[in-house]
Amino acid sequence: MSQKLKVLLKVHDRNLPPGSLRHCLGDGYLILHNLIYRKIRALALKYGFKFSQDTIIHYQSLPLAQLEKILRSKSIPYYDNVGAIREIIPPKVQINILLKDFPDFKNNNSFHESCHGVARTLRNSIITDHKKVLKTKKEEQRRAVLSAVEEAFANTCEQLSYAFCDDEYSKIFLPINNYQRPPKAVVSMIKSSIALYGFRTVFFTTLFSYIYSNCLYKKLDTQDLKKVRLYLVSQKLISETEMDLSKSVNRKKLKKLFDTGLNLSLGFRLLTASFCAKIYGYKQNIFSLYENDPLIILEGEGKAGEYLSRLCRTVEF
Repeated sequence: MSQKLKVLLKVHDRNLPPGSLRHCLGDGYLILHNLIYRKIRALALKYGFKFSQDTIIHYQSLPLAQLEKILRSKSIPYYDNVGAIREIIPPKVQINILLKDFPDFKNNNSFHESCHGVARTLRNSIITDHKKVLKTKKEEQRRAVLSAVEEAFANTCEQLSYAFCDDEYSKIFLPINNYQRPPKAVVSMIKSSIALYGFRTVFFTTLFSYIYSNCLYKKLDTQDLKKVRLYLVSQKLISETEMDLSKSVNRKKLKKLFDTGLNLSLGFRLLTASFCAKIYGYKQNIFSLYENDPLIILEGEGKAGEYLSRLCRTVEF
């Protein structure tokens, strides 16, 4: 990040389309220049979500504990980092301060939480027993996997958004509005994979990578990828000719993409899974909760295919 804050503020102020957050640095610019970011914002607003600074203190203290409150209230918190910058850089003062000069600059995660809002809204409209009281081990496992799908959708949207991050300001604004900062090699792989295999193949390969990651898998092999492909074909989420793993070159490239979800720290995944299991009142420990292949849970969920299809269509182009 090499741009001066005064320059970034000017770019921010010139790019504030309807639905953008005036006090969130780069938000409007990303709506105008990033396809996935724009689609998620449009759907979040369509589904009735609002953006507010009123609950940011609680979010700052315990962000993981706030997710269900965000989804129930349809209020997504964010920081006013633009106002904070204006306080230290008055319009007529020439100070050459760079964004990287602030080690404690507050990034915003409204994009990630919006993805959760979109996924939960679709889930509740398709899988209608979401208010059911959990009584058995199997019901807890089912609910945990569906939650893992929601988180995986947010992870996937964040990662794939970097495929639309080519200009100078997008490269500055997207990382400060995104949990993820994938390496250049991963971004390059995503772009080339979309060109080679199409968006749906890349979306579902990445989505299931993160589903397995959020279900605490330490490693994935080619057989796991083949099982995912069979499931996708059986649910008519891809055609028989898509995601072709019969060729060695395709297997290698798609397996690399399939592994990207495991880049999330296992320690972080274990910690968050344990915390969420307690917050949601699950009676079994996390290793029991995720003891089954998530594909088995999804295969037993009658409308899971429809749900996954809708998730893909929200960001497909």
